[in-house]
Amino acid sequence: MSHGRLILDLLKKRVALLKDLKRLLQEQQTLLLRNQLDSLDELNERQFQCLEQLQEVESNWQSILNRLSAGATHASIAPNYPVLKLLNDQELMEFENWNTQLRALREDIDQLKQNNQALLENSLGFVQTMLRSILSTGEKSAGYKPGRTLPQRNLWVDKTL
Repeated sequence: MSHGRLILDLLKKRVALLKDLKRLLQEQQTLLLRNQLDSLDELNERQFQCLEQLQEVESNWQSILNRLSAGATHASIAPNYPVLKLLNDQELMEFENWNTQLRALREDIDQLKQNNQALLENSLGFVQTMLRSILSTGEKSAGYKPGRTLPQRNLWVDKTL
């Protein structure tokens, strides 16, 4: 297999892993919006496995770039230049296609991560507000206790727990 084909296969694998990560982040967003927090642990484990695989592929990519650009000054101008030199015209077109997908996926993933972080922070803020409200009621009669008549207002918490 040619160097160009190996490089394109690695780039293709990077794109596939980023697509998986994007799908997992979209799943996470759905779970957060539906308040299905009990399903997040399993999803987080799958995200972690995907990120480990992605880290391995990215390390391989960086290793190839480092090997090809050893001692060269062009790497700071165009990081993919050493790789591009190894590709023929058809492979260059394919490389550009995969690279375009890679950039778009990174932008989508960044946006999803920001949205999911905001959803998590909002959920946490809601829980903290509710806990403060429950704990700050201060009235002994504000909670349910067996054998006692219920007050006329709504109860916040069963204080027998």
